[in-house]
Amino acid sequence: MTYARIPESVIAAVLRSHDIVETVGKYVHLTKHGKYMKGLCPFHSEKTPSFTVTPEKQIFHCYGCGKGGDVIRFVAEIEGYSFPEAVKTMAEQAGIPVSWSAPSAGPSPVDSARDKLREAHELAAKFYHYLLLNTAQGREAMAYLRSRGIGEKLIDRFVIGYAPKGWDTLAKFLESRKFDLGLMEKGGLLAAKQDGSGFVDRFRGRIMFPIWSRDGKVIAFGGRILGDGQPKYLNSPETPLFAKSRLLYNFHQARPAIRKSGTVVLFEGYMDVIKAWSAGVANGVATMGTALTPEHAAALRPHADEAIICYDGDAAGQNAVLKTVPLLERAGLRVSVAMLPGGLDPDEFIDKYGPEAFVRETLEHPVSVTKFKLIYLRKTIYS
Repeated sequence: MTYARIPESVIAAVLRSHDIVETVGKYVHLTKHGKYMKGLCPFHSEKTPSFTVTPEKQIFHCYGCGKGGDVIRFVAEIEGYSFPEAVKTMAEQAGIPVSWSAPSAGPSPVDSARDKLREAHELAAKFYHYLLLNTAQGREAMAYLRSRGIGEKLIDRFVIGYAPKGWDTLAKFLESRKFDLGLMEKGGLLAAKQDGSGFVDRFRGRIMFPIWSRDGKVIAFGGRILGDGQPKYLNSPETPLFAKSRLLYNFHQARPAIRKSGTVVLFEGYMDVIKAWSAGVANGVATMGTALTPEHAAALRPHADEAIICYDGDAAGQNAVLKTVPLLERAGLRVSVAMLPGGLDPDEFIDKYGPEAFVRETLEHPVSVTKFKLIYLRKTIYS
């Protein structure tokens, strides 16, 4: 049996080259139980281990969520890859030549759709970026970004853009380039009209933040509304490309700095990551409208030994710290907390006190989890 266009001999060579205990152990703390290895499942939240690895059979299985398979399937699930993408990545890691191709047939319909969605997202990011920098429609958004301390270097670095208020600006742009608008709706770029007569832009009147996959491809967007309106931030929905419970914003750019320092700084939002980058913090990532998940923590563990949580200084942010700590600790990371005064968030702190003060007074002197809990308890009692 073969998978897509990959020779069975290549799949077998990849399986021989990657021991499942060693591979899973990069993401999950495993302990030996007879013939099995056990740990907390990285695919769902649990307190009692139900995730097992069987070295003899080179397979994994979770009795809680039901996920299971060989080492290739594990990497595909944990990294958000398709099966062919996982094989290709693991083959390259093992030095196995990546030279397979379809002898006559083209890509499968599923692969072809994913490729078109990736192409459309990359094009949309460039389109939004152009509209922000070069059109009258983008002037208000540019003025807002400048007022928040976001200059053109940061705009270019993070490919920030603007989605106009018109109903179908992106829809017309994609249609003119022969994209299937029904597929674009499934990919989260467009939304179907209620009367079924066509499609409109999902994002309108918003500053646009591209969201990248781990290998640096645009696969989704976050949009911040200009002026009043709800929701303040709107993210792409779950799509064949994007699962927000597994992906961290800016991970593709932060990964080299995370690996070099052994430390990841965890923020709550796009602006915090971007402003921290301007302060020289290149190892910052953020969740996207969701609390940290076991999948997020598992994705960080192969690259970092330590996590510094830098959430908002208000009550909601500090409550979120308490929920985040155990997930990171279960993944095997040392955890500390950067404290922000007066209920400020990192973005506000940098604006008020400057980037040097942010690094010097918060990130360079985080407190231990125990000290954070004592401070939190004291505030709770006396507030």
